[in-house]
Amino acid sequence: MSRLFHFRHGGKTACTTTWRSSGVHEPDHKLYIPLTGYGFYDAGMGERELRPDHLYFIPGGRRHRYHCPQQLTLYWVHLHALDHDLDQRLNRLNDIHAWPCARWHHAQTAWAGLEQFFNFRDPAIDLRLQALIAELIATLLVHVPTPTDHDQELLLRLAPAAAWLDEHACSNPGLMAAAKRVDLSPVHFHRLATRCWGETPHARVQRVRLEHARALLRDDHDLSVAAIAERCGFGNPFYLTRAFTQRFGMPPTAYRRRVTP
Repeated sequence: MSRLFHFRHGGKTACTTTWRSSGVHEPDHKLYIPLTGYGFYDAGMGERELRPDHLYFIPGGRRHRYHCPQQLTLYWVHLHALDHDLDQRLNRLNDIHAWPCARWHHAQTAWAGLEQFFNFRDPAIDLRLQALIAELIATLLVHVPTPTDHDQELLLRLAPAAAWLDEHACSNPGLMAAAKRVDLSPVHFHRLATRCWGETPHARVQRVRLEHARALLRDDHDLSVAAIAERCGFGNPFYLTRAFTQRFGMPPTAYRRRVTP
């Protein structure tokens, strides 16, 4: 079975009353299974109570707020979708989705192995989790709003700006210059583009830069990581390494070793 997600972080955690955020941007999707206690999570549509014996999918790509009035123990994992289109479809989910664990009788078996997976990277547990998540995702995607005619018109209107950003991603393209290509103010362009593309213009530029860096790592073995960072608009190899690891789950040097014959 092909992998849908990279498991970025996860395990079993006891969250105390210090577990709180007033609105941090969370790019990753999340799966939670609370075991004891309770907490509250807001992914943009108001607070939802996290209760034991439920599995929760929390879509990423937005600002999240959360807190718990007492200790909350839960299994959890942060998910990075390996397919961009899947990532954007999940970002368009309106709210947190919940299922009773009794409905997903195999969930406890799979999730009980999270600590072992993140400690030892057990491939067998990886496959069980991927199978579970694939089943969940199939039920989630029916809730993704179907694009309207207006959305399609907006996509066409913004196409010149999208093409310009993609072409100039590695040379620090400005928001104002992109907005001018579609006769919009920067603020209005940012709002419409984020809605239309499922990601901010900055996130789009970052994604294109990282895809270009990955191609150079794979195809041009004579270029150093520092040279690739400069060529892709990062300037400093530290920033490339941090962003590349966040997106692909490994630093550039490890990726190059993996793909080099």
